[in-house]
Order: sequence, then C-alpha cells, then structure tokens
Amino acid sequence: MITQADLRDRIPFVKDLGMELVLAQEGRSRLELEVQPRHLNGWGAVHGGVIMAVLDVAMAVAVRTLQPRGEGVVTVEMKTSFMQAGPTQGRIVAAGSCASLGHPGVLRGGGAE
Repeated sequence: MITQADLRDRIPFVKDLGMELVLAQEGRSRLELEVQPRHLNGWGAVHGGVIMAVLDVAMAVAVRTLQPRGEGVVTVEMKTSFMQAGPTQGRIVAAGSCASLGHPGVLRGGGAE
C-alpha cells in the first residue's frame, strides 16, 4: 500500500505542490490540496495545471493500489473540460477510481469529485 511518505519520496512534485494523500485502497484514491497563493493564476483562481496535476496523481494512485508491487503508471493522454474558474481559496479534493485495468499499464475510466 502506498503511503503519504512513499508518494512524496517517489514524486517530489507532489511534495512541492503540497498534495496530501487521504485514501489509497482497492482501486480508489483521494488526494487533497490546501490552496496557497503559489497555486493561483493571474486572475486569482487556482491554475488549471495545478488541478490537472492533482487529478493525474489521484488516477495514478488508484491504479497503484491494484498493482502487487505498486509499480505505478504513466499518463499518456488526459483531458478535462473546465466548467468554471478554479477556487480562490480552500481545498481541492480529487478522488480517483480505476474502472478497469486493460493491457498492462492501461487505465480505462477514472474520475474526480
């Protein structure tokens, strides 16, 4: 099972952004990020790249919980549509879920709340 320390050691970017691993079990994950001024764009909202990074890590952690050795995955393609600006304060919460594992290392599905 992956822990907060493992995640931060393995992916220093997670530590740099300040992501917190809340849940990692049985194809599911939950990460949270306390919004800081360094996460904001020129309009004072969380930058879309920060949101995408949290979503990406949530998906990867969900898959790693189903791997016997927790090898990890590489995101080849990822898309989201932003329906509104990111928050200006508070916490970002991303929940990942692995709908199915296809060809070794291929994730189908996923999600965030």
